This record gives sequence, structure tokens and C-alpha cells, in this order.
Amino acid sequence: MILEEEQSSKKIKTQELSKIRLAKIEATEIEKVYNGLLDVLKELSGFSGIVALRKNIDIVIDFIIEKLASNGESLLLYTSKIFDKDYIFAHSLDVCIISLRIGQRQRFPRERLMALGFLALTHAREDIGFPEELIRGVERDEEIDEIIRLADIYDALTHPPAYRHGMEPKKTLESIINNETTFNRRLVKILLEELSLYPKGAWVQLSTKEIGRVIEINKGLLLRPVVRVYFDWEGRYIEEKKIIDLSKNNLNHVSRLLTSEEVKKIRES
Repeated sequence: MILEEEQSSKKIKTQELSKIRLAKIEATEIEKVYNGLLDVLKELSGFSGIVALRKNIDIVIDFIIEKLASNGESLLLYTSKIFDKDYIFAHSLDVCIISLRIGQRQRFPRERLMALGFLALTHAREDIGFPEELIRGVERDEEIDEIIRLADIYDALTHPPAYRHGMEPKKTLESIINNETTFNRRLVKILLEELSLYPKGAWVQLSTKEIGRVIEINKGLLLRPVVRVYFDWEGRYIEEKKIIDLSKNNLNHVSRLLTSEEVKKIRES
């Protein structure tokens, strides 16, 4: 047992559930992976023993590192999900996932990745309910702090609490790109390359009012994917196959992502 002797049997059970869930979700689809990690993080917020809490957080970080290494793009895409009830937990998890992906692209050694993930996941420790002394002794440096700050600002702007309106991902990235003095350009470049705003399979509305689905992502031009158009500007279904590569069409662009509810209504109309 990694829990201290004075802790309750309830917390021992919680710790074991955390390990079991992480083991079970590894082979399942990405949504269950993300939601499973979110559940574990919420459970860990009830821990009081520092030693046990650190070891369980290390289990989570190690799992995320492995998942990002094998299927990084899918896990990153799921950080776009909006949460109201579990906002602070989802935000902390998103910052951790984004930070670790940047760290992997920077070729951080395993030990440094673990420190980066630990500090990213616990950056809002007061709001989550983690004790301040939790991060004592965890090595950090200027680059680690900058990576976490970049991931934190990106996720906070695109996924704010329910009482504030979020900035569109496109505008968020544009504001980050245009702020030359705030962020390291190399880190911003990695963020742009890794976070596709319009992932494969996403339904989008173009500036022409046409509606289609992303079928390919243009690396280096993540705001300009290849789109298969299904509905014209009046919402009428297009029989012929129409594909637009926005990287080769400067007069057209994605105006917004469509929700599943919007797509359902369009299909039923």
C-alpha cells in the first residue's frame, strides 16, 4: 500500500479504484480514456496524504505520457470538449495533456516529462483541493513554467468557466501568435502544429455558408483543412462530390465548427 497508515479505508479504496480505472481505460476509445482520467483526478482531490497523492498523480502522468506517445493526436483533440460542472478538473487535465505533448516535441527526457506533467496537472492545486506542499521538491525551470503558462492561457481562453464567454480557438491562437513578446516562438509553433482546430471528421461551416466535413488536415496550415462539402449555402444537399482544399483557396475559410445538434437538424431538414 502506498497510502499512509492513518488514512481511512475509504481512501484506500479510492486509491485502488484509481489504479483499476487507469488499467481498464487504456484499450478503450479516446472519450472513455479522457473521461476516465477526469474521474481519477476528481477522486484524487479527496486525498490528504502527500506521499500517497504524489504516487497516484505519478501514475496518472505516466499513463498520459504513454497514451500521447502512442496516440497523441486523438487525446489532444479531446481537450476541446467543453465542461461546466467539472471545469477546474477538465482545465487542469487539458493543461497537463497539452504541456506534455509540447514537452515530448521538445524531446524532454522521461524524468523531466514527469516533472512537467506533475506541475501542469497541479498548477491549479488550490482550486482542486490539493495541498500547497504537494509540489515541494519537484524540479522546475523557466522552460517548464513557460510551457505550462502557454497551455494554461490557451485552454483558459478557449474553455472559460460557464460565467464567461470563450474566445474561438482560431482567435485565441491568432492572439497568441500576434503577441511577439509574451511567448517563446518555438513553443507557439509546436502548439500550432499539434492543436488542429478543425480535426478530421469535424463538421464545419465555410465563409461561403456551405457546410461540410473535414477529410484531411494540412500540416503547417491547421486553419485551412481539406473539406468535403455536403450542403450548399441554402442548406440543400449536394449530390455531386465536392472537395475544397482551403490551403489552395484564399477566398474561402472555415467560419466555425458545428455542434452535433446543428448537424442533426441540418440532416433532418
